[in-house]
Amino acid sequence: MDMSRKKAFLKSVTLSVRVTPYVKDLIETVARMEGFTASEWVRAVVVEELKKRGALKTMPLEAQLEELG
Repeated sequence: MDMSRKKAFLKSVTLSVRVTPYVKDLIETVARMEGFTASEWVRAVVVEELKKRGALKTMPLEAQLEELG
């Protein structure tokens, strides 16, 4: 299984967030400037914040796949 399919497999739920049109435009602009989609950028920001707070423990991809069965 290639890396993109592994990553897609790990994302199994959707989180919807409401923001103002201005914030949406900012997110899309910044994400594009950094070479990401808005979704990728928001996901990276959320994950980074969870890591900073100690709420998200990093785990190697292989271990994550094993947990999923």
